[in-house]
Amino acid sequence: MSEGLAANLLHIGGQESLDTMEAKSVEGTMARTAAETTASYAESKLVLSPLSQLGWCTVASTTRFLISPRTDAQAAVRRTLEALEVDPIQTAYCVQRHTSKVALLEGIRRGWHNGFLVIPECDGLVACHAGQAVAVFTADCVPVVMVDPLKRIIAAVHAGWRGTFHEIAKNAVRQIIEAGGRPSDMRVWIGPAIGGCCYEVSPELAAAFREKFGYLNGVQAFVRGRFLDLIRLNVLQLASCGILIDHIEWCGFCTKCRNGMFYSYRVEGDRAGRIVTLVVRTK
Repeated sequence: MSEGLAANLLHIGGQESLDTMEAKSVEGTMARTAAETTASYAESKLVLSPLSQLGWCTVASTTRFLISPRTDAQAAVRRTLEALEVDPIQTAYCVQRHTSKVALLEGIRRGWHNGFLVIPECDGLVACHAGQAVAVFTADCVPVVMVDPLKRIIAAVHAGWRGTFHEIAKNAVRQIIEAGGRPSDMRVWIGPAIGGCCYEVSPELAAAFREKFGYLNGVQAFVRGRFLDLIRLNVLQLASCGILIDHIEWCGFCTKCRNGMFYSYRVEGDRAGRIVTLVVRTK
């Protein structure tokens, strides 16, 4: 790792598993994370996931200090790859439309231009080969990265409330299984997203989530009055697929609470830029 890259990275030591999240309130988690990292994140450009320690992939999310609001999608991905000092052969991202569609890159031969592939009407991607990267864009929605360390399969998902309601994360797990992966082997990292502390929705939407997902253990944990915790709900959906709770981590940053560091549509509206969350299979 070069000195320049090291200076741009924010390493989060206190990643949050569902177990630790349940032992504390979300508000307490936010306060603790802020207290631990306030001094270190002053103008960090990237949040590096612990999944990068696996040695064959690099996983990170950008902050507002790397990508400006006016940067187009491909330029934002290029800038992120350059900042991480990785140079994949093929990089794919979606024209996101809050769907539950997940595309498997295996077998796609057409549409690549200068090493980039843009898939329309899609919100999740799965890749299986060394030298490939997949990216998603968010500004409050939940970015979910999944990897299978044994098969070295990578995936990235954009889960807004619509995608979460229609269980896009579970669709990504199905695609990984189709590619040869196993839920019990998978590792998951959730990047910066709006937390249950801040994501207030209509009573009707809260009721719809409560009704649909009431079968999951701890419905009160992800719907508290009009506050919806999409992060926790995605964790519960992934756990219901057979992914071990201890294999799922969240970076601990709420985009609204930490708007000085991350873009938040709830705070900034149409002026908000986008966080790039990507995973690169380097080996």
